Amino acid sequence: HDARVVLGHVAPTPWPSHDAAAAVLGKQVDEDTAQAAGDAAVARATPLSGNEYKVQIARTAVKRALLFLLALWASVVATGRFGLAQTPTLYVIGGQSVTLTGTEVKEVYLGEKVFSGSVRLVPLDNAAAREAFLSKVMGMTATKYESVWTKKAFRDALNPPNLLSTDAQVVEFVKRTIGAVGYVSTPPSGVTIIQKF
Repeated sequence: HDARVVLGHVAPTPWPSHDAAAAVLGKQVDEDTAQAAGDAAVARATPLSGNEYKVQIARTAVKRALLFLLALWASVVATGRFGLAQTPTLYVIGGQSVTLTGTEVKEVYLGEKVFSGSVRLVPLDNAAAREAFLSKVMGMTATKYESVWTKKAFRDALNPPNLLSTDAQVVEFVKRTIGAVGYVSTPPSGVTIIQKF
């Protein structure tokens, strides 16, 4: 088996991180392994003056990429083939006091809407349903979505939504977090369904 982690946009050419690859090689990829790979990817980083924040962005990008690949692989295993025959129904969920229209859901995930009334919103991405969400709700590819958030991070110092791995993780986070908004592909219980796509 082999593992490679290569970072773009951190140097004039793509930068292979052998330490990050070693952090996942031979291990089951999960939240902790992905975090360890992100940490390893930037352990030897020497940022230029004023660019220290980019180290955190790179760390998070490695973690999110690994969790996304994990979810993609789970989809392949679950369907027995590459790609899905149809996109699943998506449920945008939130805790109490969170109300959003379909347009506002898109604004939340573009960092343009941060409050529902007086409640600060905490959006979550769901690796298991992200591809369908981006296609059905956002009308964009994962590459475009990442690009939007990279620009927001640099220009507006906004962080992208946290990425969780499964529907169950998203539901549990929404249940215990005021202002949380997420999306799942299975009918949820114990949370408010804000929109159904």
